[in-house]
Amino acid sequence: MANEVQIQSGLKLTNGNLSSPMLTNNYNADQTTARAYEDTQQIGTTAGGEVLVVGSISTAGWAYFKNLDATNTVKIGPESGGAIVDLITLAPGETAGPMKMATSTIRAIALVSGCDLWYRIYEA
Repeated sequence: MANEVQIQSGLKLTNGNLSSPMLTNNYNADQTTARAYEDTQQIGTTAGGEVLVVGSISTAGWAYFKNLDATNTVKIGPESGGAIVDLITLAPGETAGPMKMATSTIRAIALVSGCDLWYRIYEA
């Protein structure tokens, strides 16, 4: 099969006199192995961040994240040398994705106190 992953996204800005029209993107991608993992993980403030559990995902493909906390910010990114490389910062309630992950070793760290991070990852 082909085009198993279907991505639809958009972005628009209106702020006073500043207006940017809706940018949309529709993209289809292939998935080699039919596998996905979804979880909500409690993220702490441990230096270097903590590795997200990805189940049996061996090659991460597309990912989507949501900070479920009402007051705390969380950072997400790949691992380098056993520590997080800050790539995404999510304020309370914010989402990020869909995005293509270059590695299945993904770390997260809460900035002030622990928070819940929901995520879904598709095998490449």
